[in-house]
Amino acid sequence: MTNIYRLQFVSHCPNNREPLIYALENETDAMVHVEHIATAARVNECSFHDPSLRWLARDKQTLD
Repeated sequence: MTNIYRLQFVSHCPNNREPLIYALENETDAMVHVEHIATAARVNECSFHDPSLRWLARDKQTLD
């Protein structure tokens, strides 16, 4: 069974503090606790998106 998790969140650019709005979609066969996704987004509120979302690399994902 495939699970699809969607989350929209705001991060701030470390260079100029401009808000960056992301729409995340993660498709996986694993069950992921929604709280874990929300916590990961909240903890990385000011970082470049590549390292802050590396934890999703093992699943099919889109990030706009």
